[in-house]
Amino acid sequence: MTKPQKFCLGQIVLISLLLTWALAFGEISNIQVSNLTSASATISWTTTDTTDGCVRYGLTTALGDTACDSRPDDDVHFVEISGLSTDTTYYFEVASGGEVDSNGGSYYTFRTTKVGIGIPYTIYGQVNPAEESAIVSVVVKDSLSGDLSYLLATLSDTSGMWFLNLGNLKDPTTNDVFSYSVGDSIFITGQAIADREFYDTTTVSGESPQDCGSIYVHCLPYGSDQQLPEEFLLLPNYPNPFNSATVIKYRLPTSCYVQLEIYNLVGQRVATLVDQRQPAGHHSVTWNASSLSSGIYFYRLQVGDSVQTRKMVVIK
Repeated sequence: MTKPQKFCLGQIVLISLLLTWALAFGEISNIQVSNLTSASATISWTTTDTTDGCVRYGLTTALGDTACDSRPDDDVHFVEISGLSTDTTYYFEVASGGEVDSNGGSYYTFRTTKVGIGIPYTIYGQVNPAEESAIVSVVVKDSLSGDLSYLLATLSDTSGMWFLNLGNLKDPTTNDVFSYSVGDSIFITGQAIADREFYDTTTVSGESPQDCGSIYVHCLPYGSDQQLPEEFLLLPNYPNPFNSATVIKYRLPTSCYVQLEIYNLVGQRVATLVDQRQPAGHHSVTWNASSLSSGIYFYRLQVGDSVQTRKMVVIK
């Protein structure tokens, strides 16, 4: 008969420290670039645990500069980088709680815009229930051309309120000011934490400040990689919006046949990423959209009679 293993006090302390250290690591997801100007950019992301957050960036993959979140440790990270050169490409990676996401060693990129600012126009709303740190993101679509702006983003306050200025919109095609008009679509999305999201759509009314109303947070169950998921779930892709590649994650409670497909705005299928039987567990697929033009796309996951669909934005 095997005797139960005994631990001395030193071993117990060491195990406790290791567990504490492990919990400090938070899985990084939902990386996005927003608020691009001729001299600044904002990088935001979420983590599964409360951690610090920093961005390492530079003109080459050697990086060299660092900017960190000025707020205390959180699971929502929002880093504003300033002092950048005009109309210039930068490489970056993000770091939180000891984990680093460098886009598989290829690094993420953004390009600052040309000098210029549009006509000020304030939009605002409220995240409900209020989240102390929720990232609210906005993309505007021209109702005539179908063109999309670069992303604007902000953090909601402790009451859930948020404000953005459409005068700061930039055009991803010309890298200049994006001109909005009455009737243009406003796509509002956001993350409260890694598994709590919200989304809404409205239009530019022409009356500033414009109240975009309340947006309700959807609570999504979260399970660790060591546990089998309790239900079928399609997670938000990251980064989003993105330039060339993005990661799509989903969870399967049982072994089943899976179809993961990409569609454009008019319902045409542009890619099939998965079409096979897969085991239960947590799955991840990287989609390379470098051959596609800027626009809104939908990724659709079908498991038997169950279908879930989410939206993503490609910006070139």
